[in-house]
Amino acid sequence: MRTRMSKRNTLASKDYVGDTTATIEVPRQREAIKIIESNPDLVRILRDFGDVVFDCKISKGARELWKIDTGIKLLDKLIYLISHYSRFNIEMLVKYKSERPSYRIVEYSGRVLGEAFKILAKERVRKYGIHGHGYSQGIFKEAFSEARLSLKSGFGFWISRGSSLKIFGRVGELPEETIKLFFEEFARGINGTIHLDLVRSESPYNLWISAFIAFGEALGQTFAEDEWFKEESSMEEALA
Repeated sequence: MRTRMSKRNTLASKDYVGDTTATIEVPRQREAIKIIESNPDLVRILRDFGDVVFDCKISKGARELWKIDTGIKLLDKLIYLISHYSRFNIEMLVKYKSERPSYRIVEYSGRVLGEAFKILAKERVRKYGIHGHGYSQGIFKEAFSEARLSLKSGFGFWISRGSSLKIFGRVGELPEETIKLFFEEFARGINGTIHLDLVRSESPYNLWISAFIAFGEALGQTFAEDEWFKEESSMEEALA
């Protein structure tokens, strides 16, 4: 079954009790993006959501020692997988101004990464040209997923689950629905289209590890240098 995530003008926090999911729309607080550095091989931004500030840096080149600290260990691991399989160095540090928001930090992380990669895409389209879309499969033990990303068709996010794949509900400390929102917010931040197919797994942890492996590889393919698409108008319009 394939589901399209709805467009929202607010980020949502979620309360989970058993199998019941209640969505509470949370009005946006003051938000701001400050670009610290931007070139075809490195982008660093500060993203202020009002209650929390992200310091995010993405670079291309020799592998570095990554600093990823969102305050949620599982989320740190998943972002690490994106960095490893996309072959981009990603650093993400989060500063909380008040009480730590529980699951909203996962959505915020997706949005910030998407916004930073969007800035990087603009730089690389102008200098090198980039492929603009990518597809990959992720395998981790018994789990198997597929991911597709396009920067040529605007915002959209679709996710499907194999007919025999059960809904696990939680992945360690995080609800599954929250991890889905990470991808939706990434797509919104980069203004791209993501298709995520969760095919099979017997374990929620293995399932989402395979999904992030697939997505990391697809992201790397999307940003692969491709002079054929240098300064392509359709991609520049989509990234505007």
